[in-house]
Amino acid sequence: MVETMRTALFEKFGRVPLIDTYRQSAIRQQKAKDWEASLRWAERGLEVYGEDAARPEAVEDLKKRAERATSKMTSDD
Repeated sequence: MVETMRTALFEKFGRVPLIDTYRQSAIRQQKAKDWEASLRWAERGLEVYGEDAARPEAVEDLKKRAERATSKMTSDD
């Protein structure tokens, strides 16, 4: 499904536009301290954007959130 959505957005816009759902969901899970869910949302967003994001800063933000979630999960063990 991700590839279908990504392809359709790329065909229509020439880039993958900002989809704030992934960032907002990652933030929501961070606030709840659910690091696994936060990581999943960040990774989903990164999968959708790939190298074709219209806003590269959105990709950087998701990468930082994924790194933070990973760090929190390894430090909590």
